Amino acid sequence: MKLTVIFLTVALAGLTACSPTDYAERTETVERTLTVREIDAENRSFAVTGDGQRFNLKVSEAVVNFDQIEVGDKLNVTFTESVAVGMAVADAADETIALEGAVVAPEGAKPGIIGAEILSTVVEFISYDAATNVAVVKLTDGDIYAAKVSRELRSFAAARQPGDRIAVDIASGFAVAIEPAD
Repeated sequence: MKLTVIFLTVALAGLTACSPTDYAERTETVERTLTVREIDAENRSFAVTGDGQRFNLKVSEAVVNFDQIEVGDKLNVTFTESVAVGMAVADAADETIALEGAVVAPEGAKPGIIGAEILSTVVEFISYDAATNVAVVKLTDGDIYAAKVSRELRSFAAARQPGDRIAVDIASGFAVAIEPAD
């Protein structure tokens, strides 16, 4: 019983030490299915439609299976972005780390690609306007950046003071797969 009380006391202390304004995150995934409407092989581009919109897409030579795309094919696109912010530790380096990569479908398969990008940095908080939900920060290179703050991150932004150092992690990933026309 005594061990349980000690454990619960430590757990509650840990939970209360990390208030809802010490850390915040937002993740959003968007999925769309587009239909190939026309192809311009010479310029390596094609037109797609979906959700009442039309897009013209151009692909690089890295897409080795471009010649397999046909009018009527379905282009399934998934995009996920996650943003996490928290108070930077005192000795956090003033540097930005960015990683990115992508893998395309092997030759002979239907065209497709999977990719990801990760950005990690520490910024200096300048201000937050709750009326417009715009936060202003100073980047590691000294540039000033203003951004609209999503609903999930507003309590965190409102609790900041000028000069606070904020750790920002942004991860995004995408997948594009093409299915043959019905």
